[in-house]
Amino acid sequence: MSLPLAADPGWNGLAADIRRARTARGRARLGCFAIEGTRAHERAVRAGAPLVSVLASLTYRRSGDLRVEALLSALDGLRCPVLTAPDAVLEELTDGRDLGAVLGLVRLPRTFEIDDLLGTGQPPARLWLVGLDVEDPGNVGALVRTALASGAAAYVAVGRGDPFHPRAVRTAMGSLFKLKVVRAPRAREVMDALRRAGLAQFGASTRGGLALGQARLGSAGVAVWVGSEAFGLPAEVLRELDQTVTVPMAPGVDSLSVNAAAAVILYEARRQLGFE
Repeated sequence: MSLPLAADPGWNGLAADIRRARTARGRARLGCFAIEGTRAHERAVRAGAPLVSVLASLTYRRSGDLRVEALLSALDGLRCPVLTAPDAVLEELTDGRDLGAVLGLVRLPRTFEIDDLLGTGQPPARLWLVGLDVEDPGNVGALVRTALASGAAAYVAVGRGDPFHPRAVRTAMGSLFKLKVVRAPRAREVMDALRRAGLAQFGASTRGGLALGQARLGSAGVAVWVGSEAFGLPAEVLRELDQTVTVPMAPGVDSLSVNAAAAVILYEARRQLGFE
């Protein structure tokens, strides 16, 4: 593979599209989300994600790093165009993060409706994670990663919260290439669909719920609900769920991060459901 001597014609347009992909409106118009760094691109390639185009800095392309060369060769084999841009452009687009001066556009996957995954006539998957109005993109990305690691069928994003925000994508560390994502505007439709499928629904609460070690999460299937960082799950939602559970904490501590709480509850659910 010959090394680039200068920036490629057309890098400006690709850089502009990567900037557009920073917003939900831009992502909708492009039909793409952006990924950043060597590891994200490696995982996209391994997962067969639909990469559209990639932008790399001159220094990155000329680095001679074997890992970079392997990635560029893989992208070439996929016929994914890789355009070279000045180093300063990648520095600006990555805000100076040191993940590798390479950014790519990936076609947005189909975002499922809840009934798409439950109304198939087959027994539903037995573990689900639902995030209601989880707004911080870093937390959303962490929840997606935790959902995949725990064996959940999908991450259900209800209300606010965008799994394809650039920071959510970075935090998810490639999990979006493997996990189904459900988008739903309202909690009610999700609760009703999960109930029709026979899944028990448990909500995480910082206080007042049944201690997690005492909760019986059932054997048929479980959906774990977590709420916003500031307010948790609203009272009207908690009333409709089968049980509220609270993770015991050390004296003087009044909350866990939403992702930590989700992880603890999901792994207890895995244990009770008999996951290997």
